[in-house]
Order: sequence, then C-alpha cells, then structure tokens
Amino acid sequence: MADTPEPPRPPLTFKPKEFERVNAAPSDDPPPPANDIFAMQREIRAREIASGLDELKPVETPRRSRRRRDYWFLLAAGNLAFVMLAAISSLNAIALVYTFSGIILYTVGLTWVMWFVMSDY
Repeated sequence: MADTPEPPRPPLTFKPKEFERVNAAPSDDPPPPANDIFAMQREIRAREIASGLDELKPVETPRRSRRRRDYWFLLAAGNLAFVMLAAISSLNAIALVYTFSGIILYTVGLTWVMWFVMSDY
C-alpha cells in the first residue's frame, strides 16, 4: 500500500467579530435626577415624626433571672450528693475515682444545660 499524501489543512482562524447592540440608542430625554441622600433622609424623618415613631418610650428593666441561683444550688446539691455517696460507700481507690468522675460529668453537664441549652427564665 502506497503512502498517500495528506491534503493540506485549512488555516485555523477566529470567526469574524459580531457585536449585538443591546442598549437602546441614546435619546434626547434628560437623565433622571441624581439621588439626593439628604432630601431622602429629611423625607424619612418627616414621616417618622408624623407617625410618632420618634418619641422615646420608657425603658423596661428586665426582670432578674433565677438561673444563676438555680445553677449554684443544683451544683452544690449534686456535688454534695456525690461526696455523700462516696462517704457512705467503701473508701477505696476505685470508688473515689468514680466519685470524682461523677462530679466532673455532673458539673460539665449541668453547666452545658443551664448556660447553653436552656433559655433565660
């Protein structure tokens, strides 16, 4: 089989540039006025005064939360329960390790629930 020469390749070029005109032709209408921020603020302020929204209301003092008192009470009662449980049980090393572990878990759990999970009451 004889080698046949390949035909010459056509030159690679970009297609001609075609631009589609999207914007309308400029008209003789005057451009819209620029936004005057101070005029807009005066208008908004006049509407506030007319509706009575600019009058100050007395500040209500929020009621005192009982969460801090309850937290310290539960913390002391729970940890005391663990200490009393350890005192009445046999005082060996394993019981003390379990007691300290219980105190740590209870304290961390109570702190998490009281300050991060529960809403203010």
